[in-house]
Amino acid sequence: MDVDQQTFRFGTAPGGLPVLGHIGQLLVRPLKFLTELPAHGDLVEIKLGTRPALVLCHPELTREALRRADVFDKGGPFYERGREVIADGLGTCPYHAHGRQRRMTQPAFHRQRMAGYAAVMVDQTAAAIDEWYDGAVIDTRAAMLDITCRTVAATLFTSAVVTDPAEVIRDEMEPLLRGLLLEMLLPAALRKLPLFNRRFHRAHQRIDQAVQDVVASYQRAGIDHGDLLSTLIAARDTDGSGLDESELCDQISTFLMGGIETTAATLTWALYLLGTYPEVQRRVAAEVDTVLDGRPPSYDDLPALGFTGRVLTETLRLHPPGWFTTREVTTATTLAGHDLRPGDTVLFSPYLHHHQASYYPDPERFDPDRWLPERSDSSRSAYVPFGGGPRKCIGDVFAMTEATIALASIAQRWQLESLSQARPQRGVVQWPHRTTMRLHRRRVVPGLT
Repeated sequence: MDVDQQTFRFGTAPGGLPVLGHIGQLLVRPLKFLTELPAHGDLVEIKLGTRPALVLCHPELTREALRRADVFDKGGPFYERGREVIADGLGTCPYHAHGRQRRMTQPAFHRQRMAGYAAVMVDQTAAAIDEWYDGAVIDTRAAMLDITCRTVAATLFTSAVVTDPAEVIRDEMEPLLRGLLLEMLLPAALRKLPLFNRRFHRAHQRIDQAVQDVVASYQRAGIDHGDLLSTLIAARDTDGSGLDESELCDQISTFLMGGIETTAATLTWALYLLGTYPEVQRRVAAEVDTVLDGRPPSYDDLPALGFTGRVLTETLRLHPPGWFTTREVTTATTLAGHDLRPGDTVLFSPYLHHHQASYYPDPERFDPDRWLPERSDSSRSAYVPFGGGPRKCIGDVFAMTEATIALASIAQRWQLESLSQARPQRGVVQWPHRTTMRLHRRRVVPGLT
């Protein structure tokens, strides 16, 4: 049924302040603030400073906005600031540029290439966890960033270059994303102050320069290295045109940030949850032992690692890395019977939808089996960790492949003990604030050294 033929409630969020609106609540207690909004309606107005924004609190409204990507374009504070960081890459470009960019980048993410990527993921994960030892206490966030940095770098670039952008990204990602949230939410007058967000701007400059260096190096060499960047350089649109240097930099920045940070955050939460729920960890280990029988995982093993996959799916439900995003209305339209004008901002939150009890009974409980086929029909309609519609994340299969291989590889060799109580950290990507874990070697696994 068309959403405009259904009845939805319109409301206004309480607690807005002069000038700041609801920015304080979004900065101080963003997740709690968002999950309280459905009590005020299915479509709820908040204020980002003096700028109104409509929060889509009903999953059907979010699906409709994602489906109508030409009308609800990538815009608003999230993308206005995002384009300053990664310009007009596939993840941030406006609708009119998306079709060409999608055609040009899609071959690099074709499913036929995933087996090759998976082999790189296995090798890089093994190289990282080979450095672990029995009884070690690890900073889980740093360890997962190490794995995803290695994997993304090896997938994007096989040629050695002077500056490795993946390493720079790992060093600078936290100040970049912390600062980006401030850039998105605070008024322009504050952003113009000379010393405002200085660490953010330094991180942005370092990442931008590193990406430019590696792209220029590949273009000068003119060699097909068989990696993702070479694929992008060789890509041609239907009219024979390719991506110029600026466009290549935009895409590489997009894939670096998306491939490193979000997957590392998901894995960090997943390992924390395994360390907190021993029975779930035992089930993952038992499945991995049965399916792999002591050998490293491969792409062909993924369908048989069903419970491991459900652990990651449930982790993404509880802790979606991209917990909110904005869209901008491009033409006069209606949504849920509410008139919208060009320039209006709408906001949707995967975290909000994933924690609605009407779709996920006992929503705060970690329950991978809620994703069993016989149980998950209604849940799937509210599940949007990778977005949806024409702008759904191009790297969703890549990310799930990487995360499953990493989790299976770790569970095969290590038992994890959580040593800290994790809580969400404020930022554009939803990380746990602090996670330390103790490693216990499970046993000597046949076929592995």
